Amino acid sequence: MNYDALLYNEIEFDDTRQVINMGGPYIGGLIIKGQLIAEDCVVDNFLIDKTKNRLFFVKYHSLTRFMSGVFFTINCYNVKDQTVSQYRKRFNALHLKDIIGDNLLIHEAFYELDKSKQLFSLAENSILL
Repeated sequence: MNYDALLYNEIEFDDTRQVINMGGPYIGGLIIKGQLIAEDCVVDNFLIDKTKNRLFFVKYHSLTRFMSGVFFTINCYNVKDQTVSQYRKRFNALHLKDIIGDNLLIHEAFYELDKSKQLFSLAENSILL
């Protein structure tokens, strides 16, 4: 089965809304093949790992009504098992760029900014769920 084509053709975001004023990001429910996978996901910020049949995406969290309680996490949807996991590390801002081996190339910003670029090791970071 071609998971890459399947996912790109079947990914939607529902009930999108802006969560931080002044241009974003926008979040919504991540839907794959008509099934809600997770809520409060950053719209159009995902990576597909074809070799391991995974989809990485960014989730928004708000502990309070104020910016001091807002953070973002890297999450992973296993296409084969249809399970979602979340990495423990929290970010103030996050943009997924690429998969490089067992690492994600990320930016700690909502867009690609060279000074915010770093590698996130999937092996060295623990999973919460």
